[in-house]
Amino acid sequence: MYRKRHIERRETLGYWPARDTKKGDAVGLVTDLSDEGIRIHSAHKFGKGKVLDLRIAVDEALSGTDHISMVVKNVWCHESGVPGFYNAGFKIVNLSDKARKALRRLVDAFSYPAPEQRTGKQAGDEA
Repeated sequence: MYRKRHIERRETLGYWPARDTKKGDAVGLVTDLSDEGIRIHSAHKFGKGKVLDLRIAVDEALSGTDHISMVVKNVWCHESGVPGFYNAGFKIVNLSDKARKALRRLVDAFSYPAPEQRTGKQAGDEA
């Protein structure tokens, strides 16, 4: 599993839909985020290294915009525990300054530290 995290993961208090901006297809729902990456719950299984141009629909009152666009690269993907669905982690590889500010506002307003941040354990760690 990918464990090179050095930025606090923040789980969202809601889920934001993500779309592939090139194809217009739904990609999944953003379930946690940081300044450097996002996790998406999806019906798609992503190959490691897959690059996507994403547009995430967000609450304008929280972020100052109705969407945040970014380019991301998949670093891991595994079954979510829900049949036919996956959780995938993406590293943000391109994000404008404006989008970064909106992302920071969103993180500050509508997320909380992921449980493993408080316990030091991550999903898949043995007790």
